[in-house]
Amino acid sequence: MKRNAWIIPVLLLVMAAGYFLGRAGDVAAPGGSGDAVTTTWTCSMHPQIHSPDPGDCPICGMDLIAAVSDAGLESGSIQLTAREQQLAAVQTQLVERRQVERQVRVFGMLTVPETAQRAVSARVEGRIERVHVDEDGAEVHSGMALVDFYSPNLYAAQQEFLEARVRSSALAAAARERLIAWGLSDGQVDQLAASGVAHDVVTLRAPLGGVVLRRDVVEGAWVSVGAVLYEIAPLDLLWLQLEVYESDLDGVDKGLAVAFTLQAFPGESFSGQVDFLGRVVDPATHSVFARVVVSNAEQRFRPGMFARATLEVPVGDATGSLVIPVTAPLITGERAVVYVEKPGHPGEYSARIIGLGPRAGDAYVVSDGLAEGERVVTRGAFRLDSSLQIEGRASMMSAPIDSGGQR
Repeated sequence: MKRNAWIIPVLLLVMAAGYFLGRAGDVAAPGGSGDAVTTTWTCSMHPQIHSPDPGDCPICGMDLIAAVSDAGLESGSIQLTAREQQLAAVQTQLVERRQVERQVRVFGMLTVPETAQRAVSARVEGRIERVHVDEDGAEVHSGMALVDFYSPNLYAAQQEFLEARVRSSALAAAARERLIAWGLSDGQVDQLAASGVAHDVVTLRAPLGGVVLRRDVVEGAWVSVGAVLYEIAPLDLLWLQLEVYESDLDGVDKGLAVAFTLQAFPGESFSGQVDFLGRVVDPATHSVFARVVVSNAEQRFRPGMFARATLEVPVGDATGSLVIPVTAPLITGERAVVYVEKPGHPGEYSARIIGLGPRAGDAYVVSDGLAEGERVVTRGAFRLDSSLQIEGRASMMSAPIDSGGQR
């Protein structure tokens, strides 16, 4: 018994030390304001765990750490010393109002303008005797021979023209108009009048210069009236047809500047402007057609080329928009949070929920929650929020924080 007599005094000493240490955790904060600093215990991996006593985390078993709640700070606020600000690399920037543009990225394809396409069709029925242009994509010039065409009706019309020239100028003029309506050119009719000899096989010629987009001719084939033999179009101007998704339509209109690139010309950028914007949303793609007129005087571009385009869409009105750098907000699936420096309190930052508009280059448009001239954290915000989470206090991911008037 005497050998173990020292145990009882030691136990009493330990109990007394624990009592006074516990009291030290509940003393008033300096300054006489009555603000108390109470020590609670939380898990660094599970900040939702709060305990008045130290111990193990009931979820992961890690040792609980002290989480100090300073009643002198607002919920979601944190105070850093100058040294702590330097270690956290905290940087701030003023909220400003200025003119910005958002970039809308779309895809498209170069096409031949519908207004430039010309069909060469059979004006009378007949047979194709010879094909002079037999390749899609072939380049033709105005008046170039396309096919030799046999037509009994066209031969009879030539005979009537020659006879009418002898009898009456009025009849000759009407017969001439008939030949032109059936596909002969003015030059061919003049040659017929000069030679006085009708031909049962005539040559159909290109009405304009350009490129053959499509052909449907076979030697020896009999064609009926209205059959399209060729489709020809010049490629001096092309259309860039873009699909603008309905979610990006706000602010998109005629005259908007467009920059685009083509896979065939890596490293090069081309420009234009929106010439036409559709008014009907395609229900299959939920997009609207936009058209850009592209000059192709050098014939570098070809129909069917794939393009990536960027529309520069103005945001806001003439007074500009309230913007913050893209590095400022911490964005979750439900909200955006920024850390605002408290005026007159260096090193004190408070979290605030804000409303974000579209991204405009290196900035976000702010729709609610901030005022011009406030200073927001642009670097180090995640470190501040992580510190609050570790301490088990209100943060981006946990308890509600100041919304700056937004609900």
